[in-house]
Amino acid sequence: MPAGVVYLDQVLLGSLVMNYAILWVVARFIRAGCGQGRLLGAAALGSMYSVAVFIPALFGLLTFWHKVLVSVVMVGVGFGWRGPRNFLACLGCFYLVSFTLGGAVWGFISLLQSNSYSGVAGMLSSVDRYFWYGIVLALASFWLAGQKWPSFLRGRAAERNYGVDLTICIMGRQARVPAMVDTGNHLTDPLTGRPVIVAEYNALADVLPAEFRLLTERDGSLDLAKLPESLGNSAWAARFRPIPFRSLGLDQGMLPGFRPDWVGVKQGESIYRTREVVIAVCCRPLHEHGSYRALIHPDLAAAAVPV
Repeated sequence: MPAGVVYLDQVLLGSLVMNYAILWVVARFIRAGCGQGRLLGAAALGSMYSVAVFIPALFGLLTFWHKVLVSVVMVGVGFGWRGPRNFLACLGCFYLVSFTLGGAVWGFISLLQSNSYSGVAGMLSSVDRYFWYGIVLALASFWLAGQKWPSFLRGRAAERNYGVDLTICIMGRQARVPAMVDTGNHLTDPLTGRPVIVAEYNALADVLPAEFRLLTERDGSLDLAKLPESLGNSAWAARFRPIPFRSLGLDQGMLPGFRPDWVGVKQGESIYRTREVVIAVCCRPLHEHGSYRALIHPDLAAAAVPV
C-alpha cells in the first residue's frame, strides 16, 4: 500500500477521533442536549478538512479565516443554533478544549519519548512513533475530566442558587410549580440514570392521570403495588418509574415517578429545558409554608443558560 495513502488514512482517523472527543467534552461542559449523530457529523467535517489541506491544490484552505469558518460550521452542526450567546459559549469552549487536548497529546508524546529530538526528522519520527499513544492517554484524561469536572462545577454553582420557576409538561398539560435547588438531591432514575425532580402531589394533581389521583386521594397515601395495575396499558404506564430514595427517619422508600414531555427551569434570566428527567411525586408537603413545592436536582439548575 502506498505510504501516502496510509498517512492520509491515519490523519483522517486521528482527526475524526480527536474532533469527536473535543465535541463530546464541550457537550459535557455546556450540558448541550445534542445527539451523538450530530457530534459525529461535525467531527467528520473537521477530519475531512484536515485531509484536504494535504492536497497541494487546496493549500489555500490553510488561511486563518478558513480555519475559523470550519470551526464555526462544526459547532453549528454539532450543537445547532440556540441564540448568539449560547453559540459563542459553545465556540469559545470548543477552542479552549481543542487547544487543551492538542497540548495534552503533544505533552504525552514528549513524555513518552526517551531521547531529545535530533532536528525536525527526529521530532517527526517521535510523533509518528507515539502518536496514537499520545491520543489514547490524552483522551483517557479528558474522559475522566468530562465525567467528573463538570459535575463538580455544577455542584459548586448550584450551591449559590435557590428559588427557581419550574414548568412541567406531561401528556400535553402543563403545571407551573415554585421550586428550590436542593444540592442534597442526588436522586436518579435507576433505569436510565436521568436526574429526578421531587414534586408535591397537590402541585401536580391537575396533570396526573385519574388512576393516580383516585389511589392517592382515598387516604393521602399511595400503594405503588396497585399503581401499575391501575394504569393498565395506557400511555401513562410506559411513563411510570418507581424511584428508590433514602431520607432521615426512613431507611429507604419508593416514590412514584413519571417521564414528562419536558420540563423548563427558569432562574433569573437563565432558562434550561430538557426531556432527560423524571418527576417523582411526593404525597406530603415539602415546605410547611409552601415557599417551594418541588426540589430540583442541582445538575438541572446549573445547566440553565442566559437567554
